[in-house]
Amino acid sequence: MKRLPFFCLLILFSSLSKAQFLQMAEGPVFPDPVPGISRILQLKNGNTMFVHINPDTAWNIHVYDAKYKAKTETNIEPAFGKLKAGNVEGIFEINADAVILISDKDENAILLYRLIIDGVTGKLKEEKQIAALRLNPVKKADQKTALAQPELHVRKDPNSENYAVAITSGLASDSSKRIEIILYGSDNKEINRAFNTTSVEKYKYLKYVDMVVIGPGQVAAVLYGYNIKDRDDNEAALFFATLDKAAKTVAVKEMDFSNDLAIERGITRYDPQSKRILMLTTAKVFSESGKLNAYLGFIDPSTKTLLTNTIVPGEKLNNKYAEVFGKGPGYAGIPQDMFINDNGTVTILFEEMEVLKEKNAAGQSIRNMAVATYDNEVELKSSYFIPMDHYIADITLQSFYQSERETAGQQFLKDNQYRSGLYISDGHNSFVILNDSELNAQATSKGKVTRFKETKDADAFYYLLAGTGTVPSGQYVFGKPTGNHKTGVFSVFDYDRANNVLVTLKTEKEGAHPGVKLVWLQP
Repeated sequence: MKRLPFFCLLILFSSLSKAQFLQMAEGPVFPDPVPGISRILQLKNGNTMFVHINPDTAWNIHVYDAKYKAKTETNIEPAFGKLKAGNVEGIFEINADAVILISDKDENAILLYRLIIDGVTGKLKEEKQIAALRLNPVKKADQKTALAQPELHVRKDPNSENYAVAITSGLASDSSKRIEIILYGSDNKEINRAFNTTSVEKYKYLKYVDMVVIGPGQVAAVLYGYNIKDRDDNEAALFFATLDKAAKTVAVKEMDFSNDLAIERGITRYDPQSKRILMLTTAKVFSESGKLNAYLGFIDPSTKTLLTNTIVPGEKLNNKYAEVFGKGPGYAGIPQDMFINDNGTVTILFEEMEVLKEKNAAGQSIRNMAVATYDNEVELKSSYFIPMDHYIADITLQSFYQSERETAGQQFLKDNQYRSGLYISDGHNSFVILNDSELNAQATSKGKVTRFKETKDADAFYYLLAGTGTVPSGQYVFGKPTGNHKTGVFSVFDYDRANNVLVTLKTEKEGAHPGVKLVWLQP
């Protein structure tokens, strides 16, 4: 990706020298996006693309050139028209174009569409339906019927131009066709598509955990099969399903896994160095009255074996948590994302979550982000936490929501996009970035954290995760404001680690037409 020489940047942006993050460039202001899904992509041709999808209106596409200048703005109206129950499954780059996978659902089926957006012009290059799932007849609306409905999931390989779609069918008439995997190449054409032949009929319900795409050669998915016996017990198994490039079927093998655990949710990542798949899950422990624990597992794709370890952010963090907030049950963070580092360690992001009801409206509190790093023996190497309390209105987020937005984008709804935090690492320095009040950022070690609801009193802060302390201090991302507060939409971003360039949205409150604008930063 082409970048301006460093000495030019020093001259061009000398006026911004007081900012803690070097602001490399910013685009023109445009109106705050209406409700919908947004994603930013830094493309391999040097361009940057901002995508905003509203299922009820035309899609808005902004393209910026390699020198960060606004190039085109286009509106796209897909041929399928207004969706009945649209859901964005994935937005990612393939060969300097944007690929968008979006599903729609009616009473009979789920349809998956793929749209390819030109990375130079921002125009629609291709629109195609690539999958269809027939829904099971619903005789009565109960939880078990919902669990048996088919699902589709999307994942891209971060190290190549390949992606995959996995389809699970809970009550398929042929139990040897409950898992279908489709692998796509850099030309967006199918490399392989196949069903499982190994029967998994012993288990009525089949829950998708996650999958990894390993170049053009293999897709590996983890699935959880189970039977509900009663409220506190079940019969279950963990399956490892793989589709190789030239295989005619999806191979399925049951892995060793404790029947005392019931998997809730999880994510997987492939480590090219160790050639292992890392699996991070949350699971209920039946023998501990349904207590929810976090587990980090390692899967050897060649032997299809699994080693699993319980993980916690550590005693040091718990002690600091008690010091800040007083004695109590201790830190109760839930995993939200996982990052594999160059030295073989793994960093896991946690947040505490609580469902709230205020004035007959359902909401959620996201509190106290923790970042913990473990070695390949799952020994804790470091841990930090940022006291915070962000209110999410009208929706309930699930664990691993941060991982999901990296593939499917961020929803714009009632300013929720301004809340939560962002973790990035360039391999040497690691940061958490979020909006909050100055009072919270300066008093994080004293436990006096007020709930962040309104953006009008917030600023953008970053926290450098370094040193022996557990609670880092907040520093201004855009410099200390002298007038209006300065916030960013950090849930909409793309980080180019190779060039250490973070592009996100910055709020513009001044002028006749306030809104947001893309801003390129160098931490």
